[in-house]
Amino acid sequence: MPLWGRMISARDESYERGIRCFDQGRYEDAIAAFQSLLEEGRATGVVQRLARFYLGEAHSALALTNGASEQAIENLNAAIALHPRFADLHFQLGSTHLDRREYDAARLAFDEAIAINPKYFRAILLRGATLYASGEHEAGLSEAQRAVDLDGSLPAPTLALARLSDADGNFGDALSQLKQMLQIEENTALKYARLAQNLYRRAMHPDALDAYRQAVALAPSYADLRCQLGMTLYALSRDDEAAAAFETALELNPRYIEAWQNLGLVRQRQGKGWDAAACFEKVLGLDDTHQAARDGLAQLKKAA
Repeated sequence: MPLWGRMISARDESYERGIRCFDQGRYEDAIAAFQSLLEEGRATGVVQRLARFYLGEAHSALALTNGASEQAIENLNAAIALHPRFADLHFQLGSTHLDRREYDAARLAFDEAIAINPKYFRAILLRGATLYASGEHEAGLSEAQRAVDLDGSLPAPTLALARLSDADGNFGDALSQLKQMLQIEENTALKYARLAQNLYRRAMHPDALDAYRQAVALAPSYADLRCQLGMTLYALSRDDEAAAAFETALELNPRYIEAWQNLGLVRQRQGKGWDAAACFEKVLGLDDTHQAARDGLAQLKKAA
């Protein structure tokens, strides 16, 4: 999520209606408002980018409320069409296909998430569960082990139990144990992350910072949480800490476009023009259509 994601001064009635609906959990109404704004061609610049961002977020949130339904799949594909480089969306799509026992589609979605972020241990773990469910038991367990090796917070004893169940021929129990490996960590961290996002949206940045720190402590290997923590620190003008958060996100996922973009904005505000330019150029190396990075480079050249 880019830093401009919550910093808008321009006002538009459809945009404001969409944001109100989004905050109230009325995702279908939010989708209608943002879609109308974009289709009418009235949105430009920051408003257009924000409308696209929140349209994708609304589709993703609506998919969560729709469970493992066909409608959820449609919502996620709509979100991915808007934001094809968001690994979490591909992960969410893969999880939904896995719940629907659509294993080929699940594997493709997890593969895409991992291609975007090779250290995405959650996607690697559920790819392993998908392989296991498809009958590729040893390959699935090996993928689960790779996920544990990448992130020590995953419950290794649960994987050991899955291996024992597999050895005993209790394949259903083994698959259930693989899926359960994420649940405890995710449920608690996700609650803090959602709280932090709501606080940030209301410009309650010190409280949001506390919530993000709690989320990061529970899920230290989530690059998205590190990036969102950095955004909050940036909003509080704690630039050195913000830069460190973005750099940690990039250690976890070196291809994380928005972390590079946000790090560039921090370096730009710190007066470190060469470092900022290098970050924006890194963004364009990953996505040569990224307008915000082009704008950042143009501003640096103009200032020089």
